[in-house]
Amino acid sequence: MSARFGSGTSYCGRRSAAALLEQLRSAPAGTSGEALTEALRDAVLALVAVLKALNGAIRDLDRSTAAHLGEHPDGEIFASLPRSGQINAAQMLAEWGDCRQAYENPDSVAALAGCTPVTKESGKHRAVHFRWACNKRFRAAMTTFADNSRHASPWAAKIYNPGPRSGQGPPTRRPRPGPRLDPRDLALLARWRSL
Repeated sequence: MSARFGSGTSYCGRRSAAALLEQLRSAPAGTSGEALTEALRDAVLALVAVLKALNGAIRDLDRSTAAHLGEHPDGEIFASLPRSGQINAAQMLAEWGDCRQAYENPDSVAALAGCTPVTKESGKHRAVHFRWACNKRFRAAMTTFADNSRHASPWAAKIYNPGPRSGQGPPTRRPRPGPRLDPRDLALLARWRSL
């Protein structure tokens, strides 16, 4: 193997080119039986047909969801959120529910979405854990919104992508990767929804 190929493919060089070539040459040959090849071809074509049908059904559901979002009294509020989109706004609204009185404050909505930790105390011991018992679909919708909003809103980007502050140098601890949803965002949504 040439050094140029190895560096172009980011190969670490742990095995020599001769060893890799020998491994390729000693691999078992693929099946060449006509009946088996035809059966595998038919199976793959059937799976492609299923995927096409599923993609068509997903497109139809997306159109229906977008149409019905506009009919809901809170649809305009959720659709106006930064980069929420029609589908994500409908997911958040559907999982939040229609009963505004069911959640007396933003903290209860954050707990429903699994965005608040669980604190366990016993004597002098205190531990904070991830909230597993929650509405998983609501958590997925809210964290998707949080991830999308940081791309469109400067204040959300500032919250979710903290960089080095002026004069302090680089941060000592990097935040956990992935979307995070601050309970303050849920408080803001709850306030908008109660108007």
